[in-house]
Amino acid sequence: MVYIKGSHQGDITMNIQNALKENAADLAYLINLAGEGIPKYLWSGMAKKGEDPMKVGKRRASREEGGFSYKNARVCLERDRVQGMIISYLQQTLTQQTTLKKPLRLLSL
Repeated sequence: MVYIKGSHQGDITMNIQNALKENAADLAYLINLAGEGIPKYLWSGMAKKGEDPMKVGKRRASREEGGFSYKNARVCLERDRVQGMIISYLQQTLTQQTTLKKPLRLLSL
């Protein structure tokens, strides 16, 4: 939990926690925002005819496995609403083809 004293909105408490499956729509929205529309463009190629690409993103974020999964994400909540997120995972091609000199550490809260 992060406490910010005296911000422009008064004192604010933000809660940073592991993402839940219920956060999948927010994760898809935020990753698309950070990716400047590229994720939505890629999801449009995965969408069924007439399907909203953001639903594809939500479905992918809801997965139990895979890089873009709620299991690999942390969310920042303010007043019980998702305000931000971070996602961290190893690229399989990197771990399969390269020996890292310094192992990456997973973010744990």
